[in-house]
Amino acid sequence: IPFLTLATGNDYFAIPQNGALWINGAEVSVNLTDPSTTYTFLTKRMMLSGLFRISAGIFNAQKAGGIGSQDGGAYLQEGGTVTTWQFRPRSAGSGVFSFRMTGGILNVGYTYPTSGGYTNDDWSRFDLSSPNSTFEMTGGTLNVAKASTSALIEIGSADGNYNVTG
Repeated sequence: IPFLTLATGNDYFAIPQNGALWINGAEVSVNLTDPSTTYTFLTKRMMLSGLFRISAGIFNAQKAGGIGSQDGGAYLQEGGTVTTWQFRPRSAGSGVFSFRMTGGILNVGYTYPTSGGYTNDDWSRFDLSSPNSTFEMTGGTLNVAKASTSALIEIGSADGNYNVTG
């Protein structure tokens, strides 16, 4: 899939509560935005209210705002590689979001210049700061780089809403 958002405007690729995007093929490569275009609106992001699942393949949120969690959204990575500038919640809402990683590689903040790229320093580079969020990581690799002026990684899940093993 060449790219999921248009080259103009401030649009998002939204996965609604009753929807899902599942990438499950070693030869499948999906770009959020057109990697050959220089954008003036770098707030483009994939907004998750439903499920984003990757079992094999590549998802690249290059030259975009990244992946945004919304109310009731879920991120499940069992394999494959995801590269994004930022992973964070939306500005308003309940903060209910599920992050689960059992395999694969998630690169957050990699392959982008520190100047001239998208930056939102109101959020950590990887941010699940809501106590209503769940964080589970039992496998895979989470790489987080290029800290903003705030924290590099923030996980604020309440007691009982997190599990890290392996």
